[in-house]
Amino acid sequence: MTRYKILLSSFILSICSLQIGAEEVSEAFDNNFLVKDGHFLKHNACTSETLLEFKSFSKATFLKHYNKNEKDLIISKEGDDGFFIKPFDISYKDLLTYTDPQPNDFQRYRLVILALYAPVLKDTCLLGFGIFPEGWDGKNWIRFKSNKILESSFLEDYLNSENIK
Repeated sequence: MTRYKILLSSFILSICSLQIGAEEVSEAFDNNFLVKDGHFLKHNACTSETLLEFKSFSKATFLKHYNKNEKDLIISKEGDDGFFIKPFDISYKDLLTYTDPQPNDFQRYRLVILALYAPVLKDTCLLGFGIFPEGWDGKNWIRFKSNKILESSFLEDYLNSENIK
């Protein structure tokens, strides 16, 4: 059985081909999205089959969980190593599923959701998820810290799936 390790700390993926950095505030969504943190697992035997498996699992999970279709997925311009679901508005009440209570004085709330399946070192692949709740203050999208509950459950679903050999 291949050994997996859950990475629980904040992770800045400057070594991946997605343009990623760390910042408290994000502007309107584009393909230079700034990732503050995510939840990842590491696979120590990275093959094209592993990456395809990660991608397939991520896509199926997002389409099922968020009731979206393939047109709602945005793939990185830098290569096929991750994708986003197009940001979508949610209510303040639904926002609390993803973050600790925030001030309820923003004009709108939305989720930006990322799946990353990428080779990062010579023989290492990552599968990761990031769910980024945000509020619009009239000028900027303000990023709230995710509670990581759903990201963790996606990784647990993968570890419990028949994908593990």
